[in-house]
Amino acid sequence: MNRKLIVGLLIAAIVIGGCCFFFSRNNKKEVYQKEYLYQFYAHKEGDDVIFYEPGLLMYLSGYNLYTNSDASLEDLEESYFSRNELFDNYISVFALMKPDNIEETFSEITERELGKSYFNISLDEAKKINDIFLEQQSLVTDYYGDSRILLYNLSDEQREEFYKKYEDSSYVIEDSVMETTEPYTGHKHQEFQGIVKEINGNEVVIRVLDGKRICQYSGIYDDISFDIQDYVAFDFYFFKTGIEEETRSEWTGVEFENIKIIDEPKNFDIDAYYADEYEKKKDLIIKVLVVAFYSFVLVVSMVYFSRRQREKWSS
Repeated sequence: MNRKLIVGLLIAAIVIGGCCFFFSRNNKKEVYQKEYLYQFYAHKEGDDVIFYEPGLLMYLSGYNLYTNSDASLEDLEESYFSRNELFDNYISVFALMKPDNIEETFSEITERELGKSYFNISLDEAKKINDIFLEQQSLVTDYYGDSRILLYNLSDEQREEFYKKYEDSSYVIEDSVMETTEPYTGHKHQEFQGIVKEINGNEVVIRVLDGKRICQYSGIYDDISFDIQDYVAFDFYFFKTGIEEETRSEWTGVEFENIKIIDEPKNFDIDAYYADEYEKKKDLIIKVLVVAFYSFVLVVSMVYFSRRQREKWSS
């Protein structure tokens, strides 16, 4: 009887725990989705999520340009519910891709082309505005020779030049207007000096000494004119991941803009750039010695007690 009672209590506990876990997950999912209604140009009507597709198309176009992606409107809407990789990527860069700038640019084009607000047009009309936006972006890319410079991040005056070029292909863009000190809005221009640690094809790893902290930057650079252990100056805007800690810093997926050899600073000590690796090697050696010592002690002990046992049996 007691055994049946215990089994019943265990089953009840499992069922109750499972229900709590299920409702907890669903509640978290609902909160997670509600938090991002704005980013998806969506609102709720009862239990339904309603997307304002012209608005979402506008953000999608900016996202695809910013991340060099080709997601569709359907993909993005589905990602809202499934919370897949696209959802995570979209949310992670939403603020960086400057949504206010995107809205302003789409609104300007709509006023010029249709004479009304972008937010009073149909999805078909929005798609036409998006096509015009992308055509102008192509002009921007052709002019600067860099697809990372985006139409919606340019100044009003600069966008005006590209609209004129869009309307009249023979129009000559005013070069003095097009100069920009911040070509990649949202990305800080990073500049450092350090030692080249590795070169593998066009993949480069550079180490920088920041006080006692060693920072490592790895990424792509095509014009290799330096060797391992050269002291270089380098700069970049774009990277994929960055880890900043008190004792170390590691940046990966760096798109180096320039890397050039420069003179080493005074009191230069190349060993300082590899101090962490030396420390790891030292720790490894110590661990190996400790393991070897305890293994030796264990073997000696086993031999000793084995002999004692044999002596006891023989006597």
